[in-house]
Amino acid sequence: SEAGSTAEAAPTPAPAPPPPQTVPLASPAKPPPPACPEPALPAPARPASQGTLTVAGFLGLGTLPAAAPGVAVEAGWRLKRLRAALVGRYWSSGSADVAGLTPRSIELTLATVGLRGCALPSVGAWTWLACAGADLGNMAGFGQGVDNARAQRALFSSAEASISLAYTRFHLAPFVGLGASLALNRPRFGVVRSGTLDEAFQPSQLGGLAFIGLTSGL
Repeated sequence: SEAGSTAEAAPTPAPAPPPPQTVPLASPAKPPPPACPEPALPAPARPASQGTLTVAGFLGLGTLPAAAPGVAVEAGWRLKRLRAALVGRYWSSGSADVAGLTPRSIELTLATVGLRGCALPSVGAWTWLACAGADLGNMAGFGQGVDNARAQRALFSSAEASISLAYTRFHLAPFVGLGASLALNRPRFGVVRSGTLDEAFQPSQLGGLAFIGLTSGL
């Protein structure tokens, strides 16, 4: 018999699997940069010096009979935190009865002019006005219900100190204040009978003042 060998075919290797596909990850969107705040506008610079004007109503005690209302106008000049001013005041009339002659009385009025010096310390929008000065004026008395009445006029003078607080956020700054006065010249008013003066009124040695108003230039 004839011997023969048969060669067996080697098995074909399986194809290698494809490499895994990597999907790129999307990076998160970056947040927009924060908006830059608009810079605050600087407050307008306050002039180192300028003119000032003040108008106020007041109520005075001790200078005229009872509580006497009045009006004051003041014009001055401010240099940094100091101010000098000229002030004029008019006090409305008040009546004082003549002792023993009721219903006879004396009607009194007062007009003054004075000088003031003030320190102006400030905290934020608030400014203090610490002032001192003197006033000189004309006090007049007119007899009411008196025979042969004649007007009597006399010199009045006083020294005064006051403290006020103003809100200076506005061009016209509202303010309130209190003051105390010391009368330097205190004229006497009354009715002359048989050569003798029946005194009806004399200003008090000490007086008080409360006021409210508007001022500019602080």
